[in-house]
Amino acid sequence: MARLRVAVEYEGDHHRERVQFLRDVHRLNALHEAGWTVLRFTADHVLRAPQRTALTIARELARP
Repeated sequence: MARLRVAVEYEGDHHRERVQFLRDVHRLNALHEAGWTVLRFTADHVLRAPQRTALTIARELARP
């Protein structure tokens, strides 16, 4: 059985602050180097298009 390496992140408004943004970039690059796929979503994605957001996640999880 293959191990999935998919992370789903909710990006709230605090991610716009410089210090948090810099931490996020560092963390995302480290995850990428470790073989992870990171899907990032905002309130608009989650609240205004929940079905599309769920479908995006499901498609990623279904990849071979």
